[in-house]
This record gives sequence, structure tokens and C-alpha cells, in this order.
Amino acid sequence: MTRAEIAKRAGFDIALDHAAFVEDEAVANTLPLLAALTEEVRSLGALVRHNADVARVDGHSAETFEGDRYEGDAVLLAPGVWANAALVEAAPVLGRVRPAKGHLVAVKTSKPLQANVHAGGIYLARRGDETVLGSTLQYDRYERGVEDEQVQKLMAAAVSLAPGPIAPAGRAWTGIRPMSPDGWPIIGQSKQVLVAAGHSRQGWLLAPLTAEIIAAHIAGGPAPARAFAPQRFET
Repeated sequence: MTRAEIAKRAGFDIALDHAAFVEDEAVANTLPLLAALTEEVRSLGALVRHNADVARVDGHSAETFEGDRYEGDAVLLAPGVWANAALVEAAPVLGRVRPAKGHLVAVKTSKPLQANVHAGGIYLARRGDETVLGSTLQYDRYERGVEDEQVQKLMAAAVSLAPGPIAPAGRAWTGIRPMSPDGWPIIGQSKQVLVAAGHSRQGWLLAPLTAEIIAAHIAGGPAPARAFAPQRFET
């Protein structure tokens, strides 16, 4: 698209001379989606427990520090960056996952954003009733506090991309991303357990594919997506 076509598609002028439009680009409003998925798995018979850290785990069971024990045909570890010693012992590859803190900022625009925009190391996306600007990347950071310097860095990049129509909407927040050494997710068998980790910035986008790969392992079929296998970091 030309600059005029970009402005028409986005809803306001963007400082880009060329762009490509992806017809099926979409945004997940993650908190409502997570709540809906939780209710869905409960309706299918899943038990959802919070604040129950695992003290011991093997290929068919997990036991919490409170002494509750859960058994199954398979155990899947998907701890993000929060793997404790017990989980790393069960799947050493989890020790290779590195945290990266990212800031996001809610912004208001002079006209409604009509299409997600990815350019200049940032993105603008409609999520529910707000427009979200993201995102920074700070490695080896676990704390969740919002830093004004990082918010200003994002806003400066956004104003450079779209001079005029973008202003902060008064809300900023952070997330901690699980980064693998090569940026690709770690999905598959590791020792006695299954692992789904290191999805970096793409956890929500890759969740359906991750589920397909894990389901194939549990069903005992051929192991798909060998490029994601934990063994690439275990040898």
C-alpha cells in the first residue's frame, strides 16, 4: 500500500511510504479470553487450582507443597518464566528460559484505529474499547512495576510514526515474557514430562499450534514440529 492507502486503511496518517495489509490480522483481548477458556476447560472436567506450587513432579504425577497429589497419563509443564527447582529438575530445559519485561500503554487517537499497525519496532492495536501501544523489551527483569522512562520511549516512537493523532490514555502495564535462547518455543518431551515454554512474545498466537503438538505427543503419534523440540537445548 502507498501512504495514502495506509492512512485510509488505518484511519489516520501513518509516516510510512509502503506497507502490506494482512486480511485476517486480529487481536486477542487476553483477560476476557483467559476467563472464557478457564470456564470452558472446567466444563470439560478440568480442575483449576491457583496458588498451589509444585514440590515434586514426574511423568505421571505432581505434588504440591501442601501435600495435594494429582495423577494423570501425562504431565505438561508450562510455567512461563516461573519454573521452580522441582520443575527444572524434571525438565532441565526450563532453566534456559529467560525473562523479558515488556511495557504496554493505552492510547487515544484522534480517529478510531481501523487496522493494527506494526512498524518501527512498535505496534498499535485495537483491543476491546481501547487502543494499545506496545511494546518494550528488557531482558532478565522479573518485577512488574511500570517505568516512566519506558512509557515515554514508547510514546516517542508512536508520535514519530503517527505525528499528531496519538496521546496517552492514562494507563500503562507490564508483562514478563518467557524468552527461549533462539526465540522459538520449546514444545515436546523432556525426560519424563512434556514441556510448553519459551514462547517469547508469541504465546497467545502460538497457543493453538502448541496444543496440537502436545496433543500429538499424548496420543502417541509421530512427534510433529521437531524444530521446537527441547532436545535442541539439552545436548
